[in-house]
Amino acid sequence: MADFNRFVQFYWDVFGAPLVGASDSAPERVRGYFGVDADDARCKIGWIRIPGGVTIEIFEFTPRQAPRLVTKL
Repeated sequence: MADFNRFVQFYWDVFGAPLVGASDSAPERVRGYFGVDADDARCKIGWIRIPGGVTIEIFEFTPRQAPRLVTKL
């Protein structure tokens, strides 16, 4: 949660962009949708509104895992 809050604070401090919403995803959704292979997988999603109207999403996954390259032939 500390990293998520730091990102929110960064976007507010640097761009004046507020957090307009946040949600926690259930473990089964994180495993299925994001492909995270962990029984206790969690994902916090935040929506940050950039001045001018654009909204971006930020994600924080737990537990942390090393990145992996997925290729399809």
